[in-house]
Amino acid sequence: MMKTTPLLLPLLLSCATLAQPLAATPAQAPLDCAGLAHSAEAEPPGWAAQCAPRTNAPVPGPWRASALAPDDLAFAYNLTAANGGPDRGLHAFLLDDFPGVSLIGDAGMHIYALDFDPTGTILHAIDNDLRALGTLDIGTGQFTSTAPVSGVPNNANFTGLTIHPVTGAAYVSDSVTGGNSTLYSIDLDTGVADVIGDMGVPLMIDIAMNCAGELYGHSITTDSFYRIDPDTGAADLVGPYQFSTNFAQGMDFDNASGKLYASLYIGSGRNVFGTFDLDTGAFNPLSVDDPLGEWELAIPTSCENIFANGFESPW
Repeated sequence: MMKTTPLLLPLLLSCATLAQPLAATPAQAPLDCAGLAHSAEAEPPGWAAQCAPRTNAPVPGPWRASALAPDDLAFAYNLTAANGGPDRGLHAFLLDDFPGVSLIGDAGMHIYALDFDPTGTILHAIDNDLRALGTLDIGTGQFTSTAPVSGVPNNANFTGLTIHPVTGAAYVSDSVTGGNSTLYSIDLDTGVADVIGDMGVPLMIDIAMNCAGELYGHSITTDSFYRIDPDTGAADLVGPYQFSTNFAQGMDFDNASGKLYASLYIGSGRNVFGTFDLDTGAFNPLSVDDPLGEWELAIPTSCENIFANGFESPW
């Protein structure tokens, strides 16, 4: 009888394991690629393989990297860790170093709408799955629900949340399949949303307001930038930008400089980080696919510097 030595036993077990038939890998559920051509939600698993086979195509141009951004602190929530990007969840970074994002923590939720209060200390957010208003802890990345959101149709996705950086008035945008986006006011204490008006544009994927109370948004259906009347919800075209966008994505004003930053999501983890020209709608890239990811943005700067430099507030 052969005696099995301690060194030989692991090798025999390994060979026996390899001799066993491999378990079948579960097939990826078929996706509705046509229905996902313009989607307000996070990119679903398998989309890149099933619906976008040419993932190595270059980002459409021409484009030229602009000057570096300010070194203000900012936050970005990555909605997916697929496609080789960083972990999902809340990250911190400096505006002039988007590739240097650092993970804080993952709330484990689909958060497509978030913004800071005027003090830059409370990060309000809406979880799309629970349909709950709450806050994100900028120290841990964890979400705390404060109130259910009411007044927005149950079949609508929340696409944006913006808070007036002076008055604290809050606004929400939504998207309903086959219809235009709607603008709402929302009470940050109770979660009650009231309709302001139809924007006249489908899939307004995010909204942002500056120190002057001017409201802007961009649509992934038209790939264009809009100025929005906060009193009526009506959106006026400013101009198209040069990128083909899809799925949830984010933008926010750096109130210290007055610049509107965004991470435009192309799909398959690809994105372009940069700034919008408020007069033309053109997008000025600062970083392309570095890092990969599907990012929501929030910048905790105040309007004090703007006012100190001669900007006169009507409030």
